Amino acid sequence: MPWISEFYLVYGYTKATAISFLLGGILAIFVFVCSKTRHRAVGFGIFSSSILPLFYQESNFSVMVGNIFTITLFLIFISFSFIYLYQKLFFGRGK
Repeated sequence: MPWISEFYLVYGYTKATAISFLLGGILAIFVFVCSKTRHRAVGFGIFSSSILPLFYQESNFSVMVGNIFTITLFLIFISFSFIYLYQKLFFGRGK
């Protein structure tokens, strides 16, 4: 069931509107935090991979939101591990 329909059925018109604005604010904060990372390309990749599925709101809310935290932590760990290894392997040779 789509997000808005599910919110309307469960909470009613006014709460569904408030929840929609709240979720929009949370998405805006997440975009702001991801865009302020030191490595902008890495931050954009993490953002795209973890938050982009949320823009398809015709799916079930709990399915779409349930694994964002896990995916984001995994992508951050893998990205910064590769950056660290890249710097050690290619920039550490000349020293």
